[in-house]
Order: sequence, then C-alpha cells, then structure tokens
Amino acid sequence: MSGGRFFYANEGSRRSRTAFFDALEALVEAGIGFDETRLCGDQAELDGIVRERLAGGAEAIFVGGGDGTLGGVSEHFRGSETIFGAVPLGTGNQFAREVGLPEELRAYAATVAQGRLAWLDLGLCNGQGFLTVATLGLTTEIARNLESKGVLGKASYVPALAAALKKMRPFEVEIEGEGETIFGSMVQVVVCNGRTHAGPFLASPDATITDGMFDVYALKPMGMGEMVGAAVLALGGEHTNTKEVDAMKANRLVVRTRPKLPVVLDGEECWFDEMTFEIVPAAFRAVVGPGMRVPQDRLSSVEW
Repeated sequence: MSGGRFFYANEGSRRSRTAFFDALEALVEAGIGFDETRLCGDQAELDGIVRERLAGGAEAIFVGGGDGTLGGVSEHFRGSETIFGAVPLGTGNQFAREVGLPEELRAYAATVAQGRLAWLDLGLCNGQGFLTVATLGLTTEIARNLESKGVLGKASYVPALAAALKKMRPFEVEIEGEGETIFGSMVQVVVCNGRTHAGPFLASPDATITDGMFDVYALKPMGMGEMVGAAVLALGGEHTNTKEVDAMKANRLVVRTRPKLPVVLDGEECWFDEMTFEIVPAAFRAVVGPGMRVPQDRLSSVEW
C-alpha cells in the first residue's frame, strides 16, 4: 500500500489499550482520515509495520504510545519525507510536551489539524535512536521504581523519586566531547536532545530540539538540601551554572562509567559497554504545536 496515512499504536503501552480508539475518533472528527489503523501487539510488530509503510512512501504515520514506543520507532523516520505524528498515549509524554502537543485527546486532534510541521533533530546512542533524553544514574532508579505508573499515573513519580534517592550511589564517569571532557564521581548524567527532561526541567537555558546539539550535564554527589536547590534551578536550566553540575554542549560524545551502568533512552533501559552519542540534525519531519519555537527554515505545513 503506497502513499496514504496510517495510525498504529503499541498495545504494550497500558494507555494505548484503552485510549487508541478514543484517539482515532478524535483525529477523524478533526478531519484527519486514515487508510489503515492497527493496535499492534508489541514493539516488534509496530516497528515492522512502520518500516513497511515508510518503504511504501507513506504520506504520514501516526504512532501512539509512551515515550519509549515513540523513541523506538523514531530512527525509522530518519531521512524520510513521511510525516511523523506522535500520539501521546503514555504516562510522561515528554516528547509531546516538547513539541507542543496537548495530552487531552480532543485538544490534541485540534492541534494536529492545524497541520504545522517541523524538521527535528534525532539523537543516536550506539546507533539506537531517541527523541528527547538519555540518562544514567538517578533517573534509572526512578524508572525502575515506576512499576505502578499505569495504575497511579503521574502521582507515582513522587514515591519513585523517594525510593531512588535512598538507593542512589555515586559512580565514576568520563564524558569525552569535542575538545572538552567531564570526569569524576557523579550520581546522574543527562544527555538531552530536546529542551526539557523529567517533566518541567530544562536541560539548559537555551536547549532546543532544533539546534543540532546535545545539552549534557553530570550531577555531583550532594545532600538533600542541595538536591532540592538544584532541582529548583533546573526549572529554568540554571543548574548548569552551579558548582555541583558539570555541563557541555556537543553533537558527538563518548560516555564511559565504572561500574558499567544502563542508559535510559526515552524511558527505556538499555545496556552498552561504552556509549557513543551522535546527533542527526533535521532528521525527520514531525507534527508540532503552534506554540513550539522553530527556526523558519525548518517549518512546513500540510493540509489534511
């Protein structure tokens, strides 16, 4: 089936199982029709059908699920003219917030109907694509403690954070950028492709998903009071100017840790012996909201 518009979702995302048809109804009512829709059984099935439709020259593929699902399929859109429509059917929906797409489905569909598109950067970790953020350390423990997020929703992040802080242990890290190196004992490393991470926190004051650069920072061990202070500063990205944080910008870097730690890519835990990060500028074209600031040469539009 060549050309056309498609909507697929990952049934493995708890919200997808209940909200897929609600999202479909909202989009159709907003004037966006589809040639095929499917609730896929798992990520592998979703990946396969997305690749097939991309090879067939699809006009647009909408993908529903959490940030892990969206990040998992993002690399398939690299270099393609096919429009990537992210449908926020997860718990955190970090990417949707990044690009100005509402989580409430009627509002989401109305925003999509405006047809605003932007060419966005794609992050790669050892060749694996991610949309917004890669983290090591504290955030990994938070993710591991979010087993109940499908039941409690966003409220579950509070107990997950408390449990993670109790388990937090410093680790040795070396981050090689372009002419700059960060090393030492840290509790968290963040490699951000987008503007925000972990909800409302800014990676840096001027971070964007359209500047062709990663915003990288490493958090040193600190007391609870200092941690709270750093979190407050991070609401405006000013944590990168404190002595407790080492930061850099780079479009390519290598990360090594001792002991070896998993990296969380858009919420999904992965293991690598050594991590090479690269950014692909303007890698794919996505639906974005009217409030997202985008360079003029990266903007386009579509009439559904």
